[in-house]
Amino acid sequence: MSKITRILFVIFVTFYISACGTMTVVEIPSSEVPTDFWKGETDVYVSDFQLNDPTVAKARKSGDCSGTKMSSRPYGTPAQNAYCAEARTYDPERQCNVVTSTFGEGYCPIRYSYQSNVNERSLQQMDAVMSAGTAAQNAVLAWGQNMSLQAQNRAREITQKYTLSANIGTSASEENQISVIETISVSDNKSLYPADLVARTREGYYSECIVPYFSTTGKLMSSYYRIVEGQLACELKKDKKGYAPTYINMRTDSKPRTSYIGNLRAKETADTFEICMLDPMMSICSYKKSQLTEPKDFEFLRGFVEEVKAPKAAVTINEIKEDSVIINLVVNNDDGVGSLEIVDILFDGSYYNVAGLLIKIDELNEDTALLSVKGQFDI
Repeated sequence: MSKITRILFVIFVTFYISACGTMTVVEIPSSEVPTDFWKGETDVYVSDFQLNDPTVAKARKSGDCSGTKMSSRPYGTPAQNAYCAEARTYDPERQCNVVTSTFGEGYCPIRYSYQSNVNERSLQQMDAVMSAGTAAQNAVLAWGQNMSLQAQNRAREITQKYTLSANIGTSASEENQISVIETISVSDNKSLYPADLVARTREGYYSECIVPYFSTTGKLMSSYYRIVEGQLACELKKDKKGYAPTYINMRTDSKPRTSYIGNLRAKETADTFEICMLDPMMSICSYKKSQLTEPKDFEFLRGFVEEVKAPKAAVTINEIKEDSVIINLVVNNDDGVGSLEIVDILFDGSYYNVAGLLIKIDELNEDTALLSVKGQFDI
């Protein structure tokens, strides 16, 4: 990248950042959001639009391959008077003409033969400046397109790869961000029916999280923003800039729709808090909700970031009988191949060892059972 291109690139990036900072997301009623707007997945889409170089446009001919650039004229006597000739070679794979010249790859510099040698060189240098400016603008466009692609891929990865939970398992004493495989019981103080889950393993790590007790929706031009009540957002290992939810909270009302996840950041201001949704590309505050108090409007808590995959072990209710509960124990090996074991738990006040998990029947009804579960799987 030439010095002129670098300078113009910095100018355009600065303008982009300052322009983004002056735009404000306006809070709107959720009823103003298009019906089913947040439902469904979206394809990753990034425009490949680039500006045409006005100098290249003068030399381009029908059938030439796109992206062909202008060759640089060698300067200095006698090179400055050298004659340039173009050659076109058809590329059957791209189905267009590849242009080369005696000055190198690309078109010959535009000739201004009606001018003096000095003026012609000046005009060609002006063409070079215009080309550099176009290249700088295209560099900014490409940079933004790449940032958008990364942000959309990140949103897709988060929604498909992670689930967040405030339920505490058997590895709660482990430090945050440390990967664990632990046992979590889902049956505490809960009447269970046949086919209900009793306990399972999960893989992931504990993390600092935030949960809002409010919902809000914002709009900026054709983009919508939202924060959903009761949905956790947690610090992920890959990016610790704020708390990431696992639902799409930014989406454009266009075809195709592009979807993003903006991390949430809680900032204390005087006696209240402000929750900002960070732009997924620039990490600046793009949408905020102010005058919040804890724990009324939101709460900091410790949660679990779980990787979406089949559990290594799980226990479910098979059948509820008059004096016992029959359960299914499923164990999956590293290749994802599972084995099934059926265990009969008697209603006799005793704990039964099921692959390290201790299970006791506390209460039996006609079609439900209340169980006590402690310990963890030892598989």
